[in-house]
Amino acid sequence: MVATALARQLTQSPQGQQDLEIVQERLKSFKQFSDNDDIALKLLLRFMSLKDAEAVVKKPLKLLTDLKEPGLSENLYYVCSILYIKHLAAKQYKRTEHYYKIIDEIQLDSIDLGWKLSRQFIQNIHLYFTDDKNRAVDQINKLSIFYNTSIWPTNRAMSRKLVATYPFPTKKLR
Repeated sequence: MVATALARQLTQSPQGQQDLEIVQERLKSFKQFSDNDDIALKLLLRFMSLKDAEAVVKKPLKLLTDLKEPGLSENLYYVCSILYIKHLAAKQYKRTEHYYKIIDEIQLDSIDLGWKLSRQFIQNIHLYFTDDKNRAVDQINKLSIFYNTSIWPTNRAMSRKLVATYPFPTKKLR
């Protein structure tokens, strides 16, 4: 609902472009992202150019020196993941590699299932475009099955079975 309202405001308002520019300038001043900033940036990315999005992320990336510290890097991880996908779609492979390296270096909470699933998804997208397409598709299909069954509380036994059947690989993709 928030994304729909934001999209309507930015596309239908006579000053929509001006509002977007004001928000972009504000986001560029941030040294790190809070949860709300992260969500705002995700919602605004579809209205921003890749150049503008990178300008927003530049300062937090520069200040983030310890990629192993979960509290510092969680929101940046998700923003960089989005930028990775956007650069991949734009066929800007040099920037894609840049963001993949950042994503790969960031270590979040090892018991955070959402992060593990997101990481697996990004790794398999990267695998698809850089190496073994068949393996990547197979792994993404397994993740899709997991996502679909883990949503419903009645399928918890099925979810546990899937996790046992398809454990997360510990090997890093390069």
